[in-house]
Amino acid sequence: MYKRNQVEWAIWQTLDRGQLASDDVPASLRNTLRRLIDVDRKLSTNTRAREEWQYRFAFVEGAPQGRGGENQYRLEETLALWLSVQCLAVGLPQTEVLQSIRALKPTLDAAVERILPRAKTRITAAVMARQGADARALRRRELLAADELVYVVTSSATDQAASAHRSVSRTTEIVAAAKLSAVVEAYCRSDSRALVFEIANPVASLAYFLEISPLMKRGRRPAQAGD
Repeated sequence: MYKRNQVEWAIWQTLDRGQLASDDVPASLRNTLRRLIDVDRKLSTNTRAREEWQYRFAFVEGAPQGRGGENQYRLEETLALWLSVQCLAVGLPQTEVLQSIRALKPTLDAAVERILPRAKTRITAAVMARQGADARALRRRELLAADELVYVVTSSATDQAASAHRSVSRTTEIVAAAKLSAVVEAYCRSDSRALVFEIANPVASLAYFLEISPLMKRGRRPAQAGD
């Protein structure tokens, strides 16, 4: 389990892909993540609802902490936030992104459980060494080979009037590299377009960065070595 500022740092490092643009998380990304988490909390949940997206929160396991509390996040929630940022970056509406991530969450969690063991030994060694080929590959989001990749594929059909009380029209699934071409072809037959996000290398990189993320107190800069 990780604190929110560790999650923010890991997501930024994974987005930066070793470009070393800045070690500090940009305010714009912090604000985006905060809005996603706040809106997710405001949408609330209802296990008796007709729509599956209403059964669970997208970014916390269980119920969010109340005012003054601090949520803890797993790798699974960190991936959900990273994927949400990617969806927003291509122009998908925020509420629709949250609904889609909520509905996809059990499948997304299961994908993390399948992906992580493929990279766990190499991640652990890279965490210890902080240098070498695997550490560089993790910083660049390039650890896993092409045939090990996993994709989230979503249709581009969207209901622009979607609200917190209506289901989204987007179809989304998670597929292995070997099946990607066939799935994209099927989506494009009906909609002519598909959105594709690779998640296996992000899972590996997020896991690495979470492990080496600076532990900060809320509202404080990371402590320096020897403090």
